[in-house]
Amino acid sequence: MLWEPKRRHFVMVDAPDSATSITDGGAGTRLTAAVDELLDGATPRVVDIIYSHAHLDHIGATRRVVDHIRAAHPSTRVAIWGTDESDEVVRRSTTDRALRVTRQVPLSGTTLRLARGLRLDLHVVGGHTATDLAIHIPRTRRDGGAPGVLHHVDVVFPGWSPPSMLAFTDDVARFRDVHGKLLALDWEVLSAGHVGRLGTRADVVTGGRLLRQLQMDVCAREMLAKWGCKLARMDVMIRPHCRAAVGYVSIEA
Repeated sequence: MLWEPKRRHFVMVDAPDSATSITDGGAGTRLTAAVDELLDGATPRVVDIIYSHAHLDHIGATRRVVDHIRAAHPSTRVAIWGTDESDEVVRRSTTDRALRVTRQVPLSGTTLRLARGLRLDLHVVGGHTATDLAIHIPRTRRDGGAPGVLHHVDVVFPGWSPPSMLAFTDDVARFRDVHGKLLALDWEVLSAGHVGRLGTRADVVTGGRLLRQLQMDVCAREMLAKWGCKLARMDVMIRPHCRAAVGYVSIEA
């Protein structure tokens, strides 16, 4: 969440379902309580909500949050940013938990410009879904040089293994290749979702290495099963062969 008091501009990335807050008698959630804490009684002129990708566990509380804001601030304008893929998931949903996209993010990406030179670059990079957004706040050169921040979820899990089946990805090559796209951006702090700590560039590097290692292990097992009894020393040489083959395929892709 970002709040610009001067322009009364509130920005929020994702709206995940959250537990009922114990601070308000059960009427709200931890997420709506966080909104109120950041606004601190002020009325936003405009609220921008950005969908990181097309999964309801990240955007399924949007209607609840927007209803909460509009109840307190009826004149506030709300815009929902997302890709066509995100909008299609909301359109097909029968739960009415999320809101349709009102500001489409094109495949070429776009930028939200905030006060004092701050901006959010929305890059369509894929990963967990076909059109995951890498939401990037570039490094600033003023105020002591704040570090660059990146929000990209459900691919890198800092300090943790990905959940089952590579976080239930349907495209392993896309899941693998997005690591390089993230490292091509200028940032130091990663907001990756789901785990209890922020990430670093080293966490992205580690995640990419894990994917390459998995590919080599699969290659070695399959090739040994087919060729281990046909060619001598295959048990010794198979991993270097797989390393070369996997590396070549990664470069060609």
